[in-house]
Amino acid sequence: MFNFLRRAAASAGPLSAVHRRKTLVRPRVPSPPRGHMALARQHRGLRDLDAALASGDAAFLDAAHALAASSIRANTITGRLLRSIEGASADASKDAEPPGSEGVSDAAVQRRIQQALLRAREGRFEEALADLDRVVGDSPGDPDPRITASALCYLQGAHRPAGDLFAGLPLDAVIWPWTYEIATVLAMPGSSPQPARRTFDGNVMCRATRLAESTLFASLGKGEWSMASKVMLSLSFRLLRIFVSQYRLVPCNPVDRSAPGPGAGARGRPIPGNTMLVECSQAILASALQARPLCGARLQEVRSVAQRALALVEAEGDIPAAVDVNLVLAFLATRDGQFDEALRRYKAAAQKDPADSRPYELADWLCCLVGLAKEQNAWRRSKKKLGGGTKPHDWLPVLRDQLLVAAALGHGGLTASDAHRAHISPAAWREVDGWLAAAALHLGLNRLTIRMLRAALRRLIQQWQP
Repeated sequence: MFNFLRRAAASAGPLSAVHRRKTLVRPRVPSPPRGHMALARQHRGLRDLDAALASGDAAFLDAAHALAASSIRANTITGRLLRSIEGASADASKDAEPPGSEGVSDAAVQRRIQQALLRAREGRFEEALADLDRVVGDSPGDPDPRITASALCYLQGAHRPAGDLFAGLPLDAVIWPWTYEIATVLAMPGSSPQPARRTFDGNVMCRATRLAESTLFASLGKGEWSMASKVMLSLSFRLLRIFVSQYRLVPCNPVDRSAPGPGAGARGRPIPGNTMLVECSQAILASALQARPLCGARLQEVRSVAQRALALVEAEGDIPAAVDVNLVLAFLATRDGQFDEALRRYKAAAQKDPADSRPYELADWLCCLVGLAKEQNAWRRSKKKLGGGTKPHDWLPVLRDQLLVAAALGHGGLTASDAHRAHISPAAWREVDGWLAAAALHLGLNRLTIRMLRAALRRLIQQWQP
């Protein structure tokens, strides 16, 4: 591992250097924000939309999520997959307890806890806590609902209720190992960042790091990873440990490798180890940046802002702005897993300006990635018939990369597929690489570490090219 990092550092070169080898993956030189997050900045009167989309950290979290998941072939609990899990959990909960049954079974309790965590993950914390309160009332002797509720309270900044929920629980009981950590990691995307709360962020990072390390030890012991994946995981945890070390106000004891891991004796249906690793990395990065991914209720709010912006520019007759806002709405619909709505927005953009190449190219890529062959052929016929797409755009490669990341997370299952890896991993890597380069230049982060990470990721991505 050390030799690999040393070679990567030697080959990193200056931050602004362009990779000279002929390859499908090329790092982007750091530049001002572009792509979907900056389309609205070109037009007057769209300040609300610009403010809603201005968080480059949210875009970085999405790209890092897709890169990590595709690297180790893991699903992401996002978009369509999240909703399907929530629906299946709700159906199972209804069937678990037939009418007239006495008491609540252990399986029903775990299903209801899972439903509450998925609601919290989408930002619906009040609903989640109300659900858990009912579960506590139905099974007062079970510590899992109270521990889960405590984790959700803590994520929302309600520290005293979080502590009260622990009162009276047997601390020596080992029937709920890792329950608090798993709840914290799974619900984190829907929570709100806690500004100027270094202790809070440090606690979340520490719990996610310990859970990830325990999961990793268990997975590596089973021999489930290739050498390239092991290097990727080791490198990722090197970076995560650097982030965690910045929060020294919070002690983070190393994991005891002899202790039972998260899957040992787990109640309910345990989350696969590779998926848990990806979720832990998200929780750590989000806490380190005091940011959250664009998902759930937060995503719906941004979509509402974009729809109001579209009505404004259409009323003013601003065609270029209407095209751009439709592209943003298509991107947001893709991130939410609503691919039909995304194609409808691309169609609206193409009708506004048939010569613009962006709607045709982006719709083609979206159809290709999510398997909409019929719609893809229709778009290609329409482009040929109307002579559309004759006006190129400099931002098209960036828009395409961001769309591929959004589609991967909107679907939820594409990152686990080798067939899609060649498209998703390079696109996500280019987004991550651009953010890291800008971070080293403008945020004052450790430049040597960033250069080593960028070079190592570049080498790994090149190995995954077809």
